[in-house]
Amino acid sequence: MCLRLGLLATLGCSLRGTPAKKPILARVDHVISNAVEKTVKARIFISYSRKDIAFADRLDAGLKARGFDTLIDRSDIRAFEEWWKRIEVLIAGADTLVFVLSPDAVQPGTAALKEVAFAASLNKRLAAYRLSSSRG
Repeated sequence: MCLRLGLLATLGCSLRGTPAKKPILARVDHVISNAVEKTVKARIFISYSRKDIAFADRLDAGLKARGFDTLIDRSDIRAFEEWWKRIEVLIAGADTLVFVLSPDAVQPGTAALKEVAFAASLNKRLAAYRLSSSRG
């Protein structure tokens, strides 16, 4: 599902949605492919809670296998680089932010919410995936 979030309160409603029947990569691929020209693969920033790192890694690998240019905070930030400034550059350069929605990701003050808010301020395309409590 594609979301344009102006207020972070909107995220609470997304947590109550029902899980879709298609596998995650097929859904994310479908959402992004429909939003971007077929000849150009999107640059995707993946936003997630640290507790969802295993799922974020699988999502990153799956999107890369489909030819997408993925950006994720652990592999695209160099040592001693100012973390938040680099995150802003990565999000600004992305076509889409994929937000891995989980109870941990939507806790007040998380980096994931800060990333979503920044992407929304730039009117970036947002695709959210609700991760089940079993941690993908």
